Amino acid sequence: MRMKRFYPAIVCLLIAGIGHLNAQINGDFESWVVDTRGNGALPGQYLRPGTQPDGWEASNVNQKVFIEKKETLVTPDGGRMGGSSARMENKFVGVMSIGSNAPAYITLGVPWVYAVVDLSACAGGTLGGISYTERPDSIAGYFKRSLGGEKAENALILAYLWEGTATSTVPVNPTGGISSTETAEVQDQDISVLNSRDGATLIGKAEYQISGEPGDWTRIAIPFEYYSSRRPEKLNVIISSANYYDRGAIGNGNILWADDVELVFKSTIKQTELSIPGLPYECFYGSETAFIPASNDTNTEIQISVEDPAIVTIENGIMKFRNAGRTRVTVSQAGNNLFTGAESTITVTVKPAPLTVGLCHATTESDTDPVYAFIYEGLTDADGDIVWSRPEQVFGTLPLAQAYTDKGEKVTFPAEAGTYTIKWLQKPVAYNYAVRVDETERTLTVTERSTTGITEISEGVTVYTHPGKLCINSDKPANAAIYTLQGSACFQKNIAAGQTSVSLPKGLYIVKINNSVRKVVIQ
Repeated sequence: MRMKRFYPAIVCLLIAGIGHLNAQINGDFESWVVDTRGNGALPGQYLRPGTQPDGWEASNVNQKVFIEKKETLVTPDGGRMGGSSARMENKFVGVMSIGSNAPAYITLGVPWVYAVVDLSACAGGTLGGISYTERPDSIAGYFKRSLGGEKAENALILAYLWEGTATSTVPVNPTGGISSTETAEVQDQDISVLNSRDGATLIGKAEYQISGEPGDWTRIAIPFEYYSSRRPEKLNVIISSANYYDRGAIGNGNILWADDVELVFKSTIKQTELSIPGLPYECFYGSETAFIPASNDTNTEIQISVEDPAIVTIENGIMKFRNAGRTRVTVSQAGNNLFTGAESTITVTVKPAPLTVGLCHATTESDTDPVYAFIYEGLTDADGDIVWSRPEQVFGTLPLAQAYTDKGEKVTFPAEAGTYTIKWLQKPVAYNYAVRVDETERTLTVTERSTTGITEISEGVTVYTHPGKLCINSDKPANAAIYTLQGSACFQKNIAAGQTSVSLPKGLYIVKINNSVRKVVIQ
């Protein structure tokens, strides 16, 4: 097929945003934007007036041959179900009687025009389209038409798919002079693509000419004829109120309206491919990992469900391991007219986190029961520092320790002043932790009851009480914490060398300075 030159002395260009549109085009014509591309053969020059449907370009005229002439041929109008449609009206463009009728149309491609005074030398067409790899069964939409009375030409709906890139040369007039001998190299010229030449191979085409005046909205569906079983690489659609192939047949005042244009698929054309991110080699209690599934169906929401949220939760793309155990995570997408439905289930095994438990050195007075504290290395943030004084929060079996004399005898209280050895009496067991016990023995220092109210809690650190107040004297910076017997933290701070005072209500408290612990009474 050989296409005839058809553009008059105008600069009438249209462009669609080049980019992958998945399997559908934007055919509702609700959003309108201004032109930013200009002549396809002279990119950026002769930007067109008015607006055009988002995702398309409209043949609004920006003409310069001696003088500049602009004309808006495509405008938004009322849609068939409310909203807006694309209204395309052919108009005469020129000065006095010098000029010719300009075609009104929209396209996904990039039109170019060669405009000079000699109308017989003028040329134009469409370049390129959008990236596209699907094989639709047809293109359909709703159309109505009105003839202006000058010429009863046929309107055109044309869609074509191809692979490869055609490279050709077209004449251009970049300065808008009377004539021009300049040329430009362009890609995917419509003539080249539709005739499978210059490096392009036509894969399929849908074409229909609208005759007469369908005065009310009429649905028209045009099937694609395929010439190859290969997947296309590109798509262009042209919807024109004019005879696209013959500029001499263009009639002034002929109008075409278009609305709800879409590509139609008789059956699902793609298998949904869900990609589930890999999990860490080992999933430990208290840790987390990124979990963001992906799919080739980017238009349908991915659903994620967890069988047991007490073990695993997933929020904002983060999988958190809440408890040791095993649960299933299901990722799914519903099917639609473009993709199959898909579902995939994985089993997540959360292992107990590694935890080392050791004893602290302790100090107490002879007539006061000792408080044994424990050092934890590997507690998660969820359990926190308070656990050392409330081990029942983590351990199914409470870890217990016992003081012994150097002869191996258990120490009972009240006890004589002296230094004793603290040993494990019962090793801890935890559901969410794989516990390793540091069996290093610690010391329990028993002192005579203080008559001054000043008690040495560890080397260089003493504590004493005043009514409603606990005072800590330390030779060097230290980590200090004060807890109620129920395990609630009253004070936690890295203190500086010198004296630190903490106001407290009456009661019995546990004081922990670094790794040493004792009880105090506030009066």
